Amino acid sequence: MGFFESADKSLNVLYNNEFVKQDIKTSKELVKVFQNGKIDTSYKFYLEGIFLGVTDRTSIHPYLVKVIPAEEKGFLNKLMGFQGGLIDYKPDDNFNLDEYLNLNWFPSILESYSDEKKDLGKSKELYINNKINFFEYFIKRLKVYDTIKQKDHILHYENVDREKYIELLRSELRIIIR
Repeated sequence: MGFFESADKSLNVLYNNEFVKQDIKTSKELVKVFQNGKIDTSYKFYLEGIFLGVTDRTSIHPYLVKVIPAEEKGFLNKLMGFQGGLIDYKPDDNFNLDEYLNLNWFPSILESYSDEKKDLGKSKELYINNKINFFEYFIKRLKVYDTIKQKDHILHYENVDREKYIELLRSELRIIIR
């Protein structure tokens, strides 16, 4: 392996570890929001959609995050693209639940994998109908994207201990995914 290839791989590991930290932080914040407020159905899907959007390395899931800009941005955060802002979890008056649920949540490569597309589509339907929770949908999405080897997904989860990652998230979210 050449120097540049090795350096790129090392940077990718560092970058992916920052994504994992971001996901865990988002999980903690999400739990606090659920614990501190009255959550109707639309707001519940909105909040869960923030988690699903942040954790979707394909960037296909509708991204509902509104950011409260940070005052200080460290050099490393700027270099890596992490701007240090905070997620604004307040309800968004422009959020339309029906529109959100009807949007495409899957990358186009899934069209080439009919069984996996059907499986993930069924999981989305089960989630929408409250037969499974958003975390169960999230795990199914991880498995499907692993199976089809979606490029961005694979790249951004490279060298992430998936079992540990899922268990850390499950531990943080346990109060709201019962």
